[in-house]
Amino acid sequence: MSAHTPGPWRALRNRLGAAITIYDERDRPIATTASNGSVETMAMHRSGEVAANAQLLAAAPELLAALQSALTILVDSVGDFDIAKAEAAIAKATGSTS
Repeated sequence: MSAHTPGPWRALRNRLGAAITIYDERDRPIATTASNGSVETMAMHRSGEVAANAQLLAAAPELLAALQSALTILVDSVGDFDIAKAEAAIAKATGSTS
């Protein structure tokens, strides 16, 4: 399978608030959600990228849970782990501002 669209990605709600579109760093749409919860993935640059993006989106809940678990364990033994980066990724994934 091809690689997914590189990040960072950002999610923006449309003006009516019903749908959210995920954009890559060049402001190209990657996926759009509908008000019924369905997701349409898209990519305009490489063959197989749509499937790779869909796989990454499907894995997002498990990736978030794994990062949250790892952060809990690593808080007491920082080492080389970038806690601020992990916290920022969790905040982005959960829509949290803190």
